[in-house]
Amino acid sequence: MKPTIVFVDDNEMMRAFLKMYYGQTYAAVVFSNAHEAYHWLHAGNKAQMIVADYRMPGATGLDLLKRVKQDPQLRHLPFFILSGEAESKDRIAALEAGASDYIPKPFHPKELELRIQRFLA
Repeated sequence: MKPTIVFVDDNEMMRAFLKMYYGQTYAAVVFSNAHEAYHWLHAGNKAQMIVADYRMPGATGLDLLKRVKQDPQLRHLPFFILSGEAESKDRIAALEAGASDYIPKPFHPKELELRIQRFLA
C-alpha cells in the first residue's frame, strides 16, 4: 500500500500538479484549505505526512501546523511547509512551530520527493 501524503494548497493548478506528480508514488490527498485537511485528518483518516502551503486565505499552513502539533493523534506526522515567502522570520516561525522542513517556492519536484523519501524511510 502506498503511503498517504496530505497536500494543502489554495492554488488549483498546484493541487493538480501535486496530485499528478506525487500520486505516482504516494496516495496523494489534496485539499484547498487548512480546515478541510484538518477535519479529514481528525476524522481518523490515516496519513504519513502533511505538506502545506504557508500562505492561504483563512487558516494558513502555519495555523494548520500548530493545530496538528497540538493534536495528540496527529502531532507525530512529519509536516512540510511550502512557501513563496523567502523571509527568515517565516521560516523560523514554521520551524519553531514544529515543521519538519521548509521548502521555498518555486521548488524542484525531485527535491521535494527526495525530502519526502528521507522522512518516510
